[in-house]
Amino acid sequence: MRFKEEKGISIIEVMIAITILALALLPMMAMFETGISSTTVAGEITIATQLANDRIEEIRNHSFLDVYNTYKDEVVENYGTIPDFPRFRRVTVAEYVDENLDPVAGPTDLLRVTVTLYWHFRGSEKSHSEVTLIARR
Repeated sequence: MRFKEEKGISIIEVMIAITILALALLPMMAMFETGISSTTVAGEITIATQLANDRIEEIRNHSFLDVYNTYKDEVVENYGTIPDFPRFRRVTVAEYVDENLDPVAGPTDLLRVTVTLYWHFRGSEKSHSEVTLIARR
């Protein structure tokens, strides 16, 4: 008795195709995870930049000496104290600088104000700083 030749694919061919597909998809899944992580970090940096710029704009509304006297020692806003952004910590400091932007002890007509934001991401603390100069008027 003769068997008819049957057309189609065998189970072995299906298993090989699934294996090849799985091997091709694994690196792509890792890329998705990396992309999501990068997007999350970019979002956090955007928030940190905005919070730093908010503080800088607030500082610009004060006199030169008020800024120095308020921020000559680090002013720290701990986690949970920035309204609507409890995951961030903000540190602001002002220092006198010379015409080369090097820190100096004595009074000059130029202040460098640095605002640094900190946050936690995947078990480590990340940070982003914004710096501005304020001249005595």
